[in-house]
Amino acid sequence: ELDPSRTWWPSSPSAGEGDFSDNWHSDKRGDMHFWSVWHEGKSFEEYYSIKPRFVSEFGYQSFPSLSTVATYAQKSMWNLTSIEMEHHQKNPRGNSIIIENFSRYYRFPSSFEQMLYLSQVQQAAAMKMAIEYYRTTMPRCMGTLYWQLNDNWPVASWSSIDYTGKWKLLHYAAKRFYAPVLPIAYHKEDGKVEVYIVNDGPKAVEDAKLSVKFCTFDAQKLGKQEYRLTIEPKSSTHMCTIDLKRNHKLDRRKTFIYIKLKSDDLYIENCLLLDKPKACELLDPQLQTQVEKVSGGFAVTVSCTYPAFEVALDAQDLKGVFSDNLFAIRPTAQKVVVFKTQEKITLKQFREKLKVFDLYNSGR
Repeated sequence: ELDPSRTWWPSSPSAGEGDFSDNWHSDKRGDMHFWSVWHEGKSFEEYYSIKPRFVSEFGYQSFPSLSTVATYAQKSMWNLTSIEMEHHQKNPRGNSIIIENFSRYYRFPSSFEQMLYLSQVQQAAAMKMAIEYYRTTMPRCMGTLYWQLNDNWPVASWSSIDYTGKWKLLHYAAKRFYAPVLPIAYHKEDGKVEVYIVNDGPKAVEDAKLSVKFCTFDAQKLGKQEYRLTIEPKSSTHMCTIDLKRNHKLDRRKTFIYIKLKSDDLYIENCLLLDKPKACELLDPQLQTQVEKVSGGFAVTVSCTYPAFEVALDAQDLKGVFSDNLFAIRPTAQKVVVFKTQEKITLKQFREKLKVFDLYNSGR
């Protein structure tokens, strides 16, 4: 009314001015809040059931890391159904939903700390599945906002940063799945994998090379497909459909897809397991780390004997942020991550605090 020249959106969610119909489920127009996975308890694959215009609210819970839990719960309370842990979960079905999806997708965690780690892996996986898929539908879907950024007390919640300011694994994952240019592979229809490249930027990416490799968990390469292209600005480009049923060499429980996108200014990786993690015949990656002091923090070099997935570094209660986290590593490539400290600590202190988690060891 005061400035008719500007676009104004009346509310969220809505299908337009004066239309506040069921935009929890309708993806026809306007923005929607999509809570069928969390509040209705549906599987993560339900994210594939809609093609929204803009998703302005959706999310999935996780627990904070052990260093944060230790600020409100004594060790005797380190059990999901303890009084303290239930007090710090204000969604009536929250813990049940998290555990239900452990049983859907993952081997059950082997300890309380592994449960906290796996809850953050699961949260990041849910948001990655949804957001990457919605990005491929551009220009129909032009944006997503996940719920929520942070917490106002130490608690199980939908946040990607916990109450202490520590980044959960989702926050690291969001840096990657919201990257302006991203190769994406998803397994929506049984037996078929779709591969896309999304470019949200205003400029084309010249002379890009996409490599799609089929690898086994014992580090064998089964083949690859390569593409050279110019990635147009503000585009979603469908690169290929992989029909798993026609390729009898691919045992889904023993194979994953590794994607690499390169250009003069880009080097981006992504990967996709071809079955639920609990069914995948992973091998112990035999992770090794080397730590050295660098300007502003500490460099951690991570290597493996066999492919490692959902690798997470944890500096416990040390104040700082990793340059990357929650990643996959192949035996042919090391991963170097820098922990940028926000306090004065020695190399010895950092080494003593550093913990390393991965998908294989979470359930064993």
